[in-house]
Amino acid sequence: MTGLLLYFCLVELLIFGYSRFYLAHW
Repeated sequence: MTGLLLYFCLVELLIFGYSRFYLAHW
């Protein structure tokens, strides 16, 4: 259960970072 939560947190962080990078490029 903890591993799944950690994975979800990592994915959310990755998406947030990618979105920020995309917006920065815009």
